[in-house]
Amino acid sequence: MDTVVLSFSAGKDSLGTWIAAREAGFKVIPIYFYQFPGLEFVEKTLGYYEEKFKRHIIRLRSEERRVGKECRS
Repeated sequence: MDTVVLSFSAGKDSLGTWIAAREAGFKVIPIYFYQFPGLEFVEKTLGYYEEKFKRHIIRLRSEERRVGKECRS
């Protein structure tokens, strides 16, 4: 089984991508990039999808998206 990393926003596009990748036989590793940590409504939403898909959603600060010094401002 191949693995894909998915930038998960809980929106319809990332949700549809997760479902399609899973149905195609991929192991999906979802990552949620947050700007403000611990917002209750966000955690509730992510918790719902974690339970639905039986997979932990990794949470990272949005700044961690950037790689290397050349991307930092």
